[in-house]
Amino acid sequence: MNRRLLLATCTAIFAGCLPAWAQSAYPRPELLVETSWLASHLSEPDMRLVDMRGGDAYTAGHIPGAIRIEEGPLRNAEDKLSYLPRPEVLASMLGKAGITNTTRVVIYDDRGGLAASRLWYVLNAYGHEKVSLVNGGWTQWTAEKRPTTTEVPAIAAVAFNPKVTPTLGCTAPELLARKPGVVALDARSAAENRLGRVPGAVNVEWKENLTTPAMTFKPAAELKKLYEGKGITPDKEVVTYCASGGRASLSLFSLKLLGYPKVKVYYGSWSDYTTRPEAPVEK
Repeated sequence: MNRRLLLATCTAIFAGCLPAWAQSAYPRPELLVETSWLASHLSEPDMRLVDMRGGDAYTAGHIPGAIRIEEGPLRNAEDKLSYLPRPEVLASMLGKAGITNTTRVVIYDDRGGLAASRLWYVLNAYGHEKVSLVNGGWTQWTAEKRPTTTEVPAIAAVAFNPKVTPTLGCTAPELLARKPGVVALDARSAAENRLGRVPGAVNVEWKENLTTPAMTFKPAAELKKLYEGKGITPDKEVVTYCASGGRASLSLFSLKLLGYPKVKVYYGSWSDYTTRPEAPVEK
């Protein structure tokens, strides 16, 4: 056996012997926290835990210390380019939630991160990067029989100063003018994709990022195989879209978790795209 082949064989054997946590490590692990980590950090003074479920669900019970932020106001349909909430609206929302520009924000929901990733994107779009999702969210927390409460924490209002950082967002004109080789990633279902899509779009439904029924993110190796198997490699520029930005935000989050450096979200997504006569549709 030649030296190169021997080295490759030993590397493969060693990789197979790695513990599960090492094989599933993400290039950007700070973006995702486990329920075990959260359980030991609930009293951390510089952290704000955010529940992105519906109001009735939050009232019935939530993770101790969590405050609720509504998902609806995180998409501004009046802004036909960015679709982001106006800076003053976001500043008021976050200020009332006790979130400053230096607060560590940890977010969960009960849909595998679908709503949580929308808030993650909006916070990052306005310059706040100390944001993580809870892996598995409420589903995983309650499956592990961890403590819940109906007590709503008293939060003192603070100041949040939005700083627009457009590096993660892609507008419709930018998408239409994209260079050859830029991948449009359709995070909708296959059925939606067949009815019409951005020309050349690659369909990776948002649910494919998650395990079932726990709704936790797949290990890094599985996610890497999923995307690279469809030609979506880290060297490429990628623009994610769905119907109205939520599923696309989760796909954006997944690719950032994998360390992809050149990925953006078309937050207006298909509901914006189909209002533009100049936008071609492929079926």
